[in-house]
Amino acid sequence: MSATLRIEDFTSNKALFPRTPAVIHVPTRQFTVQMHFNKITPKNYLEAAYKKVLQIHKRLPVGGILVFVTGQEEVKQLCSQLKANTQKIINTEPFLPSRKRKTSLPITTLKEFDLDKIQPNKPFNSEKSDEGSSDDEEKSTSESLHVVPLYSMLSVKDQQKVFAPPPPNTRLCVVATNVAETSLTIPSVRYVVDSGKVKLKLWDKLTGVQTFHVSWTSKASAEQRAGRAGRTGPGHCYRLYSSAVYHTEFPEFSEPEIKIRPVEDMVLLMKSMSINRVRRFPYPTNPGDTQLVSAENLLLNLGAIEIPREMEKTKKIDVTRITSLGKTMAHLPLSPRFARMLAISFSHDVLEYVISLVAALSVKEILLDTIQESENFHQSKSKWSQIYRKWAGTGSSLLLGDNMVLLRAVGAFEFDGGSPESCLKFGLRFKAMLEIRKLRKQVATDINLIVNPKEETAVNPQMKPPNDEQSNLLRQILLSGFPDRIARRIYENEIPAGEAKKYKNGYWCGELVEPVFIHSDSVLRSVGPEWVVYQEAFEINEKIYLRGVSAIDPHWILPIAPNLCNIEKTLEDPPPFFDTLTGTVKGHVKASYGKQHWELPVCPVEYPTSAEKYKLFGQYLLAGEIIQGFKAWVPKLLSNPTLMTKSWARLQPRTQVLLQALCSNKIERRNDLLSMWDKNPKLLLQEYLMWLPKDMHEEIKKQWPPS
Repeated sequence: MSATLRIEDFTSNKALFPRTPAVIHVPTRQFTVQMHFNKITPKNYLEAAYKKVLQIHKRLPVGGILVFVTGQEEVKQLCSQLKANTQKIINTEPFLPSRKRKTSLPITTLKEFDLDKIQPNKPFNSEKSDEGSSDDEEKSTSESLHVVPLYSMLSVKDQQKVFAPPPPNTRLCVVATNVAETSLTIPSVRYVVDSGKVKLKLWDKLTGVQTFHVSWTSKASAEQRAGRAGRTGPGHCYRLYSSAVYHTEFPEFSEPEIKIRPVEDMVLLMKSMSINRVRRFPYPTNPGDTQLVSAENLLLNLGAIEIPREMEKTKKIDVTRITSLGKTMAHLPLSPRFARMLAISFSHDVLEYVISLVAALSVKEILLDTIQESENFHQSKSKWSQIYRKWAGTGSSLLLGDNMVLLRAVGAFEFDGGSPESCLKFGLRFKAMLEIRKLRKQVATDINLIVNPKEETAVNPQMKPPNDEQSNLLRQILLSGFPDRIARRIYENEIPAGEAKKYKNGYWCGELVEPVFIHSDSVLRSVGPEWVVYQEAFEINEKIYLRGVSAIDPHWILPIAPNLCNIEKTLEDPPPFFDTLTGTVKGHVKASYGKQHWELPVCPVEYPTSAEKYKLFGQYLLAGEIIQGFKAWVPKLLSNPTLMTKSWARLQPRTQVLLQALCSNKIERRNDLLSMWDKNPKLLLQEYLMWLPKDMHEEIKKQWPPS
């Protein structure tokens, strides 16, 4: 069986298989594993695991021990306790065979060991058990425990230690997270100690806040853990919980990952395959409408998908289709947020920085922050913190914040030779830096294939830090990838009476009603910028912190994230204008951000589609601001172009005729006009002639359309 695949999701899905398909079961080699449940489920499973390991080591025959706990910190804590106390329980008595014992355990049979009758040692200052040792107890031939940790963030070199033979006269003891649940065969393991617990990363579908929660694992995962004892021979699995808890509290299977994580990458891939109605797709395990709607909303905000014009009034997002930007993003092996950042960096001189930044943001736990990573930790961490703050720099570089530290870390690692020694020097995790290096190369290769194979983007090992202008661009690019992850500092007038301490240095974030805080390890903690963009929010001890923080200018929010802003009204002062760079009519608006309606500074944006916009377009067209060729005829016009926007303009036929032509052909941008002229070169000719004397008509016809 597998802990990751539920065959029932396929066989019982009538949308996939109208007729139930046949299931072929191919058994694998598995030796007998004897299960031992605790009579009482302990409150402290770490203490129980500690006791059980020492009991096995002291009383049972040779064989490795595999212990399952929930996370990296627990692995290190238990390893430390076992290493510190194993010398206290070294069995100095010789192993004497008797009539009841054999010098080796037969491979074909299993002997039962009742460890509940064994006198435990005194870990964690616990009291001795009142029960004595049984007469049938076996004594260990090992002199001491060889304790080895195993978790995903461990370096490859250290992970390989679990497969190496232990030193002479020692017993192997592997303390692991659920990374050892998979089809992993550790030589000589005959005893499994299962805490029954697992640490899950939970994602709030509404707020986006991530939390870690320790809970019971599933029955399928528990069977996987027990199976580790029967890979090379018969074994024993000691479960640190009662059979009643196992049967009543453990779910049959773990929750499928598709239901507990964001699915925007999957939705974008489906959209690129022309599967537009993603909520109607026959998933083996349906992620649920909440997940899919959140994913489509994010992709809309990123510009990867769009609602067709004919469906805009319905406001239905289940009919969205992919954009050209979305197609480019779908080709990149990254999350849509990072793909968006890369896609818009093509036209700026910051591509190498964005590649490095995206690679660094995609890898977890780059910086060393736990005491077992190096000796003299506190002294080293103080030195590393000074290095990070020096890397952050000043001015725009400092405002780039934690992401500037990541960029400088990538650059320093490569510049200093990329060795484990350089990582320890800068407080970096070597395994993570190697992963970043590989990802940089992969992303650069993919970009070369997508953009222009002839002009290769190379990974620069001597990458210099970005200057102030480039840092500003990077902050805007980060905002484009995380438009929904903006936090604003809490103003003094928003703090409830008597709660100044609770809200000190706090920020409002999304739809959360409680304040959030920049983590103390962030280089921006002491700066306290008013507006920030962050990579993720996570909860620790009932307090929410922001990670990967950069400061932003609120003037950028409306142009970069218009879908998340509320335009309240267009201002008459400052007046509208034509933007020659974008070819659009722009006006200054009063707007706010998000459902919280945080007030934004007045800034110019494209004028909303309306009759007024067509009037303004006509005015700028007549004035020669849109097409330069019109400027030569401006002095000959029979009326001033500003007549288009006057309240009495309807009294002049020429204004109404031109306005009607622009509206009927939906010409509100310069590109709209040029594309219409490609189809019909005589478009707007007759309407424009009404604005000029008749003696100029022939000359205009010869030069139409003007350029």
